[in-house]
Amino acid sequence: YILVCKQNPNHSIWIPGENKKIPVPSKIVQSDDEWDFTEALNELKQSSKDSASVQSDQTLKTEKKSSFVPQNPKKAPVVDAMDAKDVPDVAKRDIPNWYREAVVYQIYPLGTPGQKPGQGGSFGGVPNRNDLNAKVVEKLLDIRNWYEYLNELGIDVIYMTPIFQSDGHGYETISYFEIDRRLGTNETFKTVLDELHARKIRVILDGVFNHTSRNFFAFQDVLKNGKNSEYWDWYYILEGKSSSFGDPVGYKSWAGCEEIPRLNLSNPAVRAHLFEVGKFWLQVGIDGWRLDCVNEMPAHFWYGFRQACAEVQPDHVLVAETIHGDYNTWVAPCKSLCHSCTNYQLYKPMLSLIKERNFFELAHNMQREIDMYGELILSNFLSNHDISRIASILTESLPQLMIAHVLLFTLRGVPMICYGDEYGVRGDKKDGDAALRLPMLNLNDRDKNWTEDETELFELNKRCIAMRRECLEPLCYGSWSTIHLTNTEFVFSRMHKNEYLLVVLNCGSESSKRTLNLGKLPSKKLLTECIRVNCGSQIPSEISIDGESVSIDLPAVSARVFSARSSK
Repeated sequence: YILVCKQNPNHSIWIPGENKKIPVPSKIVQSDDEWDFTEALNELKQSSKDSASVQSDQTLKTEKKSSFVPQNPKKAPVVDAMDAKDVPDVAKRDIPNWYREAVVYQIYPLGTPGQKPGQGGSFGGVPNRNDLNAKVVEKLLDIRNWYEYLNELGIDVIYMTPIFQSDGHGYETISYFEIDRRLGTNETFKTVLDELHARKIRVILDGVFNHTSRNFFAFQDVLKNGKNSEYWDWYYILEGKSSSFGDPVGYKSWAGCEEIPRLNLSNPAVRAHLFEVGKFWLQVGIDGWRLDCVNEMPAHFWYGFRQACAEVQPDHVLVAETIHGDYNTWVAPCKSLCHSCTNYQLYKPMLSLIKERNFFELAHNMQREIDMYGELILSNFLSNHDISRIASILTESLPQLMIAHVLLFTLRGVPMICYGDEYGVRGDKKDGDAALRLPMLNLNDRDKNWTEDETELFELNKRCIAMRRECLEPLCYGSWSTIHLTNTEFVFSRMHKNEYLLVVLNCGSESSKRTLNLGKLPSKKLLTECIRVNCGSQIPSEISIDGESVSIDLPAVSARVFSARSSK
């Protein structure tokens, strides 16, 4: 098969297919409107046509100069990790165990346009627009009010959506090297980072490297100097066109949003600039990156970014946001790509199984995940800052919602909790993004202010996280196997070495009692219940195993998790 680049027909893509008569050259030359690279075996070499000097962010003028801003951001050498012929072993390490075993808690520190005054961000009171002339407000320190709460819940990783200097919600970056003045300074962040680390909580930041704000220094220089700008090739400039802002040129932007022009990642100066960002914050002390829009960016960019990060922090993690596509394109930790990604492909089936009474869809997708991504550890979620809250989708009953939470902690992968999901916060996407990003619940007089449902759901999440710690081997490293499956009933096991976990779910309106064949489980004679949802007190919490079989109750709309350990 031969795919010819329409922009330059002399550049073709040779793809081996079933027709073996087509000779395939040892070198494959690919070209499109963004990339021009040569691949020979595993060697990646960037075309020399893109040589340029790197420029970094202009440091914004602030009342107090941060000691954590790069000392000479204008003079960074163009050392492109994509040029490396030999990838260092440190950049090919598998996903770090600390992330594989983690429970991740997402917060949204900045405000969002559309929020009412006083309702911006996780902590409240963050203006939804950034006044660069306003005084710095150390709002990020408010997270201290939740330290004890996070430890009580059992969280060991916090993921913060963008906190760098931006126009509004954080995804339109003005400066990658400074904390947004609505949240504090770089020193403010360093203080919080050190305090969280002291509590054994790691921190992941959101990296938005596909696009910038129009107020980003390079884009402003393009608008001012036109084609004479040294940053002209940092963006996809469309000559002869204009923008809705009345600019003398047009440009490509993310999803047609002209507030955020797309960066030209084929430019080595842009890549080097972003690689410096990745390294800088890892040197400050963060533990990794959640990477925005990864499925819309070339995998080769992440190949270089991973190597750059590994230079300064070998134990870092890169978690890709991947909404569409084959995850293997961007996630391959042992091949110097990202370590994990957001598992949107499992998110929908997790909702369907409960809302539409269809466990078959979930089981099919779980097997599909193993077939396609069996070597990967993906990051699962019930909600995030872009989609409706799970409590606004599963509204039929509390037990129905609780089944989804049990699944989050028992499926393959790393569970990610969007702040407030653990007590059932609501927010519908049709009401705008602001509805998904309201302040966290007031912790004062929690026993008085929380409803019974909020408390019960929170306690379930605590038990599930504690179970994940106690049953670390089967849940984080174990195999998965279907034991029993109908539209409304699903029983599956997680097993690793001598530890065994049995997950029993019923999303239907009728109770049942099933005799299940568990197979050979040497030295396991008793299943002990560690999680129960919507089960009456008359149902025993321990079950004896008769040979290879067990008789088990499945109450209507219920979830049960049993553990068994071998004496060996």
